[in-house]
Amino acid sequence: MARFAQVHEQSTRSLFADATKHHADNLGELLLDAAALARNQAAWLPAGPSYPAAYVLVPTSHPGEQLPILQPEISPQPGIYHSLVEFWNNRPSEPSLPDVEKHPYLSTEWAGDSEVKVYRHLAGNKLKLITDAWGFCDGQDYYFRRERNYYRLRRQGPGFVYYGQVGDDPQYSRAVNGRAFNNSLLMGSMLASASAPSLERRALFTLHLLPGTATLDQAPTLAEKPGAAVRPTHLFVYRPRGDKGPAVRIRLADDQPARELVPGDYLTFEPASEQPLRVCLLPAAGPAVYLPVTPTAEAPTYLECRATAPEPLRQVKDAAGAAALNRLVK
Repeated sequence: MARFAQVHEQSTRSLFADATKHHADNLGELLLDAAALARNQAAWLPAGPSYPAAYVLVPTSHPGEQLPILQPEISPQPGIYHSLVEFWNNRPSEPSLPDVEKHPYLSTEWAGDSEVKVYRHLAGNKLKLITDAWGFCDGQDYYFRRERNYYRLRRQGPGFVYYGQVGDDPQYSRAVNGRAFNNSLLMGSMLASASAPSLERRALFTLHLLPGTATLDQAPTLAEKPGAAVRPTHLFVYRPRGDKGPAVRIRLADDQPARELVPGDYLTFEPASEQPLRVCLLPAAGPAVYLPVTPTAEAPTYLECRATAPEPLRQVKDAAGAAALNRLVK
């Protein structure tokens, strides 16, 4: 096709350069070039490998067509990425283990996540905060930067997702700011600011690998329940430090793997909203204990586990659960 386009372009220029005198000659030249091109079949063949139709039409991608970062056998290389291409190829331009500082968030909405900062070593054993990198790898996880924040990437299907601040999405920020501005015309700027959704709310983003952009997984709904559409559904199961006994296991469904829970620790789950569950507690000895709950995105659901109590698993009120969980994460 590229060769045909070249012949066509050259011939078109000659055809219309002086169509009144040399039209017949130019047309003949075009036909001769086309005939020569048709005889030379090698010019039409692709230079790269050829694939059968079944290979091309299959809906799933083949291993050789995946970016290196998506290969199942990939081994994360520690270092700092300064471009999307470096991340694609798992080749950080600063290939040394970065100095990473993590501080767990104390709010229940961000429980299980940490505020992450990454530093570069300078002369004299000094550290410099890095705020302009594309991202980094600590040898186990990948992190992606938005503004001044770094978020841990989680593999999901053919790409990555991460939890970030909903205000990082430009479309959502514009919608919120526009709503606050309209409210200010009616109620005053102070009331409008108080009624506007928080831009620091936790939300799920998808990282699109080819363009390197990130978008909210769900479109924000500002008209009815501001921020509710992008709020993840949280189910927390915690065990007070004073609880006695060995570790227990918790699972949300019989076909899901169980997770271990020890005294003074908690588990966080993100089930579908408004879907009834039978949370299962598997004690070290004795029969399983089931508790029916229906989590919602409106507020986190808190379950307290006391393995030796008459009621080893129970749902508690939001305020009590949040206070207990905050005591554990501090």
